[in-house]
Amino acid sequence: MSARPTVSPWIAAPEGGWTATASLPAGDLHLPAYDGRVVGAGDHHAQPISVGTPLPWRAPFVVVQSPEAAHLLALRGGPDAFSRLRATRTDGGWDLALTWREAAWRGDTSPPPAVHLAAHPTWREAVRDQRDWMQRALPNQPVAAPDWLADCPGCAMIEMWTGTGHIVNDFADTVNLIEALAQAGARPNTLLYFWGFHAPFDTHYPEYWPAEELGGADGFRRLVDAAHEHGLRVMPHCNWWGLDGRLPAYETTYAEHQVRNRSGERAGWREAGEPPIEYIRPTYEPWRRHIQDRIGRLVHAFDLDAVFLDQIGAWSDDPGCDFATGSHLYAHEMADVLPGVALGGEVIQERFRDLPLFQMWGTPWCGLRPEAIPGRQTEILALLLSEETRFFGHMGTPAGVDAPHSWPAYYWFIEHCGGPAPALKASAAYHRLIDAIPSVRVHPRQFGLDVHARAVLGLD
Repeated sequence: MSARPTVSPWIAAPEGGWTATASLPAGDLHLPAYDGRVVGAGDHHAQPISVGTPLPWRAPFVVVQSPEAAHLLALRGGPDAFSRLRATRTDGGWDLALTWREAAWRGDTSPPPAVHLAAHPTWREAVRDQRDWMQRALPNQPVAAPDWLADCPGCAMIEMWTGTGHIVNDFADTVNLIEALAQAGARPNTLLYFWGFHAPFDTHYPEYWPAEELGGADGFRRLVDAAHEHGLRVMPHCNWWGLDGRLPAYETTYAEHQVRNRSGERAGWREAGEPPIEYIRPTYEPWRRHIQDRIGRLVHAFDLDAVFLDQIGAWSDDPGCDFATGSHLYAHEMADVLPGVALGGEVIQERFRDLPLFQMWGTPWCGLRPEAIPGRQTEILALLLSEETRFFGHMGTPAGVDAPHSWPAYYWFIEHCGGPAPALKASAAYHRLIDAIPSVRVHPRQFGLDVHARAVLGLD
């Protein structure tokens, strides 16, 4: 029989926050991290597993399924906080190191919550128990979903203007795709999700307007009209806090309201070879009004069905920004500006589940190599969160064809699987596992509506 679970008292950490340790019996370790992982006895991984909330640990709990029981360890309740888990496999089971720190915007004045330990017959029942607690203790603030979203049968993802400056598909190419979908019998409410429609991807945020280089406003209007003629739905990619730092408004209006970490360092996306994005605090009302105006102008001018808000659940531990308050306020104000429009977001987490549509960020679809955390996918995120939202594929979902210039760069995953078609097959299997909207990348200019996309969208 395995050793009994144990947990130590919290101890104040010298650098701030609190630490505790715990031991769980030997068994499969289930994590609501990345795309939902289980690390089993056969998964050889000598290094400790490290995750934090909200990224990539969507909710601060773990379950170990031993032969005797499923052991749930959870941090339940308390103030807004950033917690971390470090799990190390030993001969006797799992050694866990926990850290907890109250969110910087609250001032580090509260003690951590008690560590919850419980045994259940199976890991799925343990997750359902955690879900039931979450829904009671952390009630969702739902944004209304339009009726069509419940009957969305598939999602075709289209890359247009890449961050590297390549125009892969334009509005005319997308109209051709729409006609091909209609001829193939695509069901009503199939979703068209696209990025790089207003400028090279991840640039010129938040100045959202159809790029002349892709066909301009007239070409975009033809795209939307063609989609609606055949009962399809249209969703452009926008970013919830992103501002192109090269725009004059950054220095003149928003720089002093940029997201920062505890050390005061400016937060943004600055990867080698990719455009820079500066992150602006959602608690700054002029920013919210500006981005509402920019996105609202686009949606109302072209009668769009949905809007995607990238990175909205990726909170920062910023002393000058109450992300919990700011995020909910941002989401509901955007819903007021866009009544009847489906709002989608990236990174669903325990304390932000408001939106009716969430993109499935995680290994391996969004460019994170499997080495970042071992094991295989489970449906843990669906058990925990799908009663309150619908999932669809991440923009890193592979195509079944060998398309160039694609972002995010998932080429390593294609190589790992032996080609684009088996990579897409693995992605589609995961989407089925979590009951997500079937999702696939398409490249109509080069490949039309390819046979692999047809299969994922149920058009065979």
